[in-house]
Amino acid sequence: MAAMNFNCSPVDNPCAQCGQPIERPIWSERGSDRMSFVWSCQACGYQFTTIAIFPSRRAEDRKVAA
Repeated sequence: MAAMNFNCSPVDNPCAQCGQPIERPIWSERGSDRMSFVWSCQACGYQFTTIAIFPSRRAEDRKVAA
């Protein structure tokens, strides 16, 4: 199975409230097929979460039930 690169953290994500760029997330969590990030805007104080969902690479996850 090919390994996914989880070392790449998003940067300069715009605030969902005011649009100001946020340098980096204040928290992140890795799951088997997803990454979650918590962002906190220094300009307006708004906090929000983004989630990246990756396609499954396991063969058993690609099988379709008959």
